[in-house]
Amino acid sequence: MYIQFQANGMVGAGIFGGVGVQGSAGTTDGRMPSGTETTGYYEANVALGEGSGFGVNFDSSGVTGVSGSVRGFPGTGFGAMAGFGGSTTTTFVSPSFYDFWKSFFGPLGSFGPLGGRKN
Repeated sequence: MYIQFQANGMVGAGIFGGVGVQGSAGTTDGRMPSGTETTGYYEANVALGEGSGFGVNFDSSGVTGVSGSVRGFPGTGFGAMAGFGGSTTTTFVSPSFYDFWKSFFGPLGSFGPLGGRKN
């Protein structure tokens, strides 16, 4: 499990205000580390009452994350805007279930009901 906090600074065109729920997806080439990362950012939103928005994080290697409105959850907005700039994301990652297990019982398979502790 993890929790993230994100702050974006951007320039663009339009005016928009809204509230709602966003889902996001990202990529990593290994275990997700805790820490702070700064990337480029693009965002666009359009709404007159119920509407849609999306955001894209990117760095020199390409797109690293996307986010967007989640249909079926309450939300509302008004206006239209598009902008780009920078994004700083701080991530706090909890240990994985396997790491938690190892800290109390050792590696999986080294202790169990079918043979006790193995050397």
